[in-house]
Amino acid sequence: VIMVMFGLSSLVRIEVFGENMLVIDQHIYDLPTPQPLQLFVFMGLLIVALYMQSAIYQFFANRWPKQRHWLATGFSLWVTLSLVWAVNHYLVEPDALNNIEEHLALLLIPASVIWAMSIVYFTWCFKDFSAYQSRPPLAVLFGQTAEMERALSAAEQARHIAEQRYHQLIERSDEVFTFFEKVDGRWRYTMVSPGYERLTGRKVDEMYEDPRAWFDAIHPEDRERVINELRDRRDKSLTFRLIHTSGETLWVTMHIYVIKDEQGEVARIIATTTDVTTLHMAIEALRESEARYRQLAEHIDEVFWMADIDTLSVTYVSPAFERLWGVSIDAMMGNNQGWREYIYPEDLPRIDEWLMQLSQRNFVPVEFRIKRPDGQTRWLRWRGYPVKEDGRITKVAGVTHNITAEKEAEMHRKALVMERERVELVNQFVSDATHDLKTPLSVIMTKVDMIRRAKTPEDAARHLDILEQQAERLIDIINDLLTISRLDFLEDVSRERVPLERVMHDIMERVQPLAENHQVALSFNCQCEQPLQLLANPKDITSCLHNIIENAIYYTEAGGSVTVTVQPEDGSVRIDVADTGIGISEEDLSKIFQRFYRSDKARSTSKGGTGLGLAIAKRIVELHGGTIHVESEVGVGSTFSIRLPILPIEQQQERDATVS
Repeated sequence: VIMVMFGLSSLVRIEVFGENMLVIDQHIYDLPTPQPLQLFVFMGLLIVALYMQSAIYQFFANRWPKQRHWLATGFSLWVTLSLVWAVNHYLVEPDALNNIEEHLALLLIPASVIWAMSIVYFTWCFKDFSAYQSRPPLAVLFGQTAEMERALSAAEQARHIAEQRYHQLIERSDEVFTFFEKVDGRWRYTMVSPGYERLTGRKVDEMYEDPRAWFDAIHPEDRERVINELRDRRDKSLTFRLIHTSGETLWVTMHIYVIKDEQGEVARIIATTTDVTTLHMAIEALRESEARYRQLAEHIDEVFWMADIDTLSVTYVSPAFERLWGVSIDAMMGNNQGWREYIYPEDLPRIDEWLMQLSQRNFVPVEFRIKRPDGQTRWLRWRGYPVKEDGRITKVAGVTHNITAEKEAEMHRKALVMERERVELVNQFVSDATHDLKTPLSVIMTKVDMIRRAKTPEDAARHLDILEQQAERLIDIINDLLTISRLDFLEDVSRERVPLERVMHDIMERVQPLAENHQVALSFNCQCEQPLQLLANPKDITSCLHNIIENAIYYTEAGGSVTVTVQPEDGSVRIDVADTGIGISEEDLSKIFQRFYRSDKARSTSKGGTGLGLAIAKRIVELHGGTIHVESEVGVGSTFSIRLPILPIEQQQERDATVS
């Protein structure tokens, strides 16, 4: 402001003592009237001078950064003021340049004062003169408010703090930060962080002296590759080995960032180098583990697989799948549900249930059969294990075991057990059959001898009756043996519609004389609202029910009763045969359906049968899809309950309509 006022005062007409004269430092100048052109030229030169002042300041700031504040400020103002002074006097009084020594003397005193005032001004306003270089020259010309100066000062302090933090981060970080720039036409490192010394064991100064010095730290096997990559100045990442001065080999990753100027030329290259030795070792260990796992998966017979827990889509299958299933992995991966067509239809519901359990995070094994394309059958066992990510189950890993040999061995063991049981059964059968056949034969032989010795026809006739009874018993035993033998080889029976109520009435009529002979009250109670029909073999089902009712009569003392009840029950019919006979002990209850088994109490009486009746009845009921159960108490009686499936009402009505 002082400089502008000083310059303008030479051009503006001022009335002093009533005359057009201006007194400066005891010199009196006669001032002519200024012309507009002179004012315009002066202002233009003043602006040029101000920009020259800024350029001079920048020059000093770059050359002498520590002394730039006072040196650049004073010198630039001095030069600028001199230029304005000279131009002003040349325009106003050209002859004054002839006495330049006088003018320089006049210039020295105000310039020195202005220099001192500038230093005081900047010291008070900025505290740090570096803020001055960011101010535009016109701001110096027209001034700024104190608030703006304080804002600039706060911004400068913030910048200074940021720089301090940046340098602290660079100095303490284990990563290596480098700036590679062109200086005086040559590419050099302008900044290398201290992490370089910790990473390589080499001094930072050698990087400043020779930019290629760090190449010696690169592992010989990686050096040529890294140098070739660096020649292509583009953003990239490199991973290679460094050799520490201690001899230790380190793995590092270098990230390179290329900064270009406005012309698209490379202006600066920034690089960060990170020690990734631990990470690399972990990755190598993982690769080795994966390689071992892959070798294991490729050579063992078990199939390893991986699937998404939500969609159950298979994401990985080991090569053993092809050997086990006889199907290529590509074909299976292309169709995630393609494996279902190789599973036995009878086992698919079990597989679907297992998959549902998996989706509900229940990991249970499942066994099933597959039929390979070559027709071979395989027994497999699937077992799944949860795979967690961030504590949440996201995948299921599974193992498929080939249990065909195990199943065949199990079937062989079962066959041996069954064969052993059959042999024992045959032995027991032979023993019991021999006993049961021997008894009537002995009686027959005795009676034959007694008939020979009979003295009267009446005695012979009585012995012939007993002989006939034993022959009939022998025939019953043989018939029962033939029946049980036939039933053993049946897996199903021929069936037809059988009206249950009519069958029951026929049986009751046939056993009524037996009940009367034994003085046993026989009753029948049918609690059916409408006729019931069975889909059964009429001969077998009649034989079964007849044997149960006949046994009840045999083992009921005179004066007792046998009650037969028929009632429908949830799609089946229950037939109860209750007697008030001798009863069966708990020890004998679990054995009464065995062949040739009769309790001692029953065998000791003359009422005992062949011992095959209940075994035959149980086999017939099972072949018809029913069940038979007994409850008994010694001295109270027994109740045999038979449940058989009946035809639905709709089918019975349809048949009745067809018959009509």
